[in-house]
Amino acid sequence: MNICTIVTGSITTAMKAQKALAVYAIQSTVVKLDSSTTHKGCAYGLEVNCNQINNARTVLTNAKIKATYLGGGS
Repeated sequence: MNICTIVTGSITTAMKAQKALAVYAIQSTVVKLDSSTTHKGCAYGLEVNCNQINNARTVLTNAKIKATYLGGGS
């Protein structure tokens, strides 16, 4: 399963995003991201299945949650 990362910034925003995704049965995990990943210091985000990334984008956009989408890994 490929995992994609969604950067939200604060842990509070990451948790709000996770709740919004859960309403649509999109599983996610809140993670602390390394500053070298974001180039903006300490940040939090979500890991989601890459198969769900487009759905996650739509949900977060509709919920007015600002996020940056990073590429997937393994």
